[in-house]
Amino acid sequence: AALEGYRLTVARIHSVSSGLDHFKDLGFNDQASLIKVNADLLVSLRGVIFFDKKNRGINQVLASLGIEDVLTVKKLFTDIMKEEKMGHIEYRNFNSVQEIGESDPAEMRYNILQTKVAEAVTDDIVAILMTYIILFSSDFCQISDTQKVTKTQEHFIKILQRYIYKI
Repeated sequence: AALEGYRLTVARIHSVSSGLDHFKDLGFNDQASLIKVNADLLVSLRGVIFFDKKNRGINQVLASLGIEDVLTVKKLFTDIMKEEKMGHIEYRNFNSVQEIGESDPAEMRYNILQTKVAEAVTDDIVAILMTYIILFSSDFCQISDTQKVTKTQEHFIKILQRYIYKI
């Protein structure tokens, strides 16, 4: 489930990226490099949002689906949604790839960081802007048009700053 979720998230990131004018304006190699290098960070951000303790299970499922999937799932989970039986989905229960030790220092640190990021992502707009900011991070990429990528990232950072100061 975890690997399939990862693949699906990367595919959606690629799909969303392909619809952004700022992304389409870049050369193919720059686009590929940004997706390849930043995919793990973007999947981690989506994971933070998915596993945020404020979310109930059914909301976690619905938020992770595409628009075309929501109606189907609402039909399948109607009873669960009405009775509110589906509790919060925990990371340790979802991750089928590795054994997670509760007392492992790396896992404990990961959980702390995940909680802090979840607290910072206050709503959908912040989540979207953070996604764009991470997508246009050229810190670890081989980019031919570094100036354009940097300016695009700065553009989204400024929008996020204005939005946060507004709320």
